[in-house]
Amino acid sequence: MAISIASRKAKGRKAAIESRDVLLKYDKELELGDAVVTSSGDNGPDIKLSPRAEKSYPLAIEVKFQETLSPMKWYKQAQDHLYWYKDDKWRIPVVAFRKSRTKMMALLGWDDFIHLLRREHKHKKYDKCNCQKEPEKKWNSQESLTSQELQENNGSNQPSSEWESHIIDQLLKEKAQSTDT
Repeated sequence: MAISIASRKAKGRKAAIESRDVLLKYDKELELGDAVVTSSGDNGPDIKLSPRAEKSYPLAIEVKFQETLSPMKWYKQAQDHLYWYKDDKWRIPVVAFRKSRTKMMALLGWDDFIHLLRREHKHKKYDKCNCQKEPEKKWNSQESLTSQELQENNGSNQPSSEWESHIIDQLLKEKAQSTDT
């Protein structure tokens, strides 16, 4: 079934608003007017950033919410946005994209990605232990955690949430069943 043009535009606008909201979420000094979602059909980036926002996010942003992926075509569009700007400021062309029922992803050049990582690393004061520390294990409902792992993550034998209680109960039931057989 073909999707109408109005539906496609609404879907694209929804993705642009979602992308803009993430930008604002991670820089509390920015306000709604610092990242403006453009109208469909406007030339230039899909999210226009104020000079204040560009200090945090030196980006030329193309946003896509499509089921068929065309990353190189999209990236070319993001690169073309660089010509829309009338100044000589350095910006990274980036595509924020997603399909239905997936999370928003970013597409950018490898060297731009590395540059952003290095830039971010310079602005943070890391101590050597924190840089090399293994990230804390995130719990996922699809993982099977042992009661020992739960205790290590929780720091005690007491579950800290209803979900943990449920998992511990399940583990204890499985253990009881395996010892009965």
